[in-house]
Formats: sequence, C-alpha cells, structure tokens
Amino acid sequence: MPATEVEGKRTEAATLFGIDAASVTDAYLIGIKNIQAETLTYKNKVNAEADATEGRLEAEGDAMVAKVQGEYEIKLNTLLGSPAGKAYVAYKTAEYVKFGDTLTFSSSEGIPSVLRLRQFAEQFMGAR
Repeated sequence: MPATEVEGKRTEAATLFGIDAASVTDAYLIGIKNIQAETLTYKNKVNAEADATEGRLEAEGDAMVAKVQGEYEIKLNTLLGSPAGKAYVAYKTAEYVKFGDTLTFSSSEGIPSVLRLRQFAEQFMGAR
C-alpha cells in the first residue's frame, strides 16, 4: 500500500476505536488481528461444544420418548389381551355393528339368535 493510503487507514482506525492516531502502529493493528483470530477460534469452539451438547440431549430425549412409548404399548397390549380388555374392544367395536332395519329371527335349533347374544359376544371376544 502507498504510504498515504496507510496513513488514511490508520486515521480511520483511530477514529473508529476512539484513540489517538499516533498510537495506531503496525504492532497495534497486528495485535487486533490476533485478538480477532482468538475470538473467532473461541467462538467456533463454543459453537462446536453447543452443537455436540444439543445433539446428545436430542438423542437422549428421543430415547426417553421411545422408551415411554414402548412401555405404554406393552401395557396396552397386556391390558387388551386380558378378558376385560377383550370385552372393552368388543364393546367399542359393537358401536360399528349395524343390523338391518328389518330383522328376521330363525334358527335351525329353534332358539332365536337374540337369545344367544352371550355366545356371540364370547366368540367375538375370542373366548371360544
């Protein structure tokens, strides 16, 4: 750089930092670059540590959610496998059973089907 341009940059730096133009030397400016480099290095280090912590915590959170969901499904399946659970499923499913508007009851055994509802419910629940 030409000397006039260097002096202009030093004056600009002195104005920017609010110091005397005579104290802005090459050593001073080189020191600023060192501080900037150290600051950038520290910033990058802190960001890398934060990213690593974020990833670890996110993975731990996902693992906890998966564990809770797994335990919930195990308990739900155990419950639904019990006689009470089968009855509950049959009860909830019965909401969707639709009979015809006109019902005709006949049986080769002479017993109307309506009287065998318990047997139908047990078959539906898988008890028989």
